[in-house]
Amino acid sequence: MATTLIVLSLIGAVLGMRYSVLSLVPVTLAIWLVLLVVGWETDTPMDRMALDGLVAALVMQAGFFVGTMTKHLLVVARARKTSLSGDRVPVPDL
Repeated sequence: MATTLIVLSLIGAVLGMRYSVLSLVPVTLAIWLVLLVVGWETDTPMDRMALDGLVAALVMQAGFFVGTMTKHLLVVARARKTSLSGDRVPVPDL
């Protein structure tokens, strides 16, 4: 289960760095479907499958948040580096 949670957090981070928050909906539904099929095949109780699906969705959302913050910090660092290097385009007076 730990490996699954790590993979889900990495998937969330990749989605957070590239896509909007609405991309989590189809991915979460696909993961729930996979968990449901695996749960049925292994005779897992329904309450355990629901808990696994909830934890999977929360871990992926946490990964999405980390990915979004990473993207934001990279953009801010690049903007700060560009503004400190003096590569600004002069703005003409109107």
